[in-house]
Amino acid sequence: QMLKIRSTIFGVDHGADAIFDHFDAETEMWTGDGVREVQQPVTFSEPFEQVPVVQVAVSLMDADTDAFLRLRVGARGVTRQGFTARCEVWGDTRIARLMLTWQATGALDDPEEYWRL
Repeated sequence: QMLKIRSTIFGVDHGADAIFDHFDAETEMWTGDGVREVQQPVTFSEPFEQVPVVQVAVSLMDADTDAFLRLRVGARGVTRQGFTARCEVWGDTRIARLMLTWQATGALDDPEEYWRL
């Protein structure tokens, strides 16, 4: 669905977040099996006027080469204030470290708009 913006101010927020580092701690994304998921809340630098469009991409991944790579990343629960970054793996996939970059695009409140007569 296309995002239609009726604001005079357009915003693009972005960031990079280390979602997990499970190698040193030997936790589930590195040592587990089956469906596993990690989520991390992300807050925008300022709220959008409407819910923005969010894109998430992998910027760093340290994965085991002895298994097939099965990975899904995305944004869940997007609001005007932020979203939850999500990473899911399954099967025998083993990922030690993962970093995601994200970009949110949408309308911002125009403070001058409320003072027009």
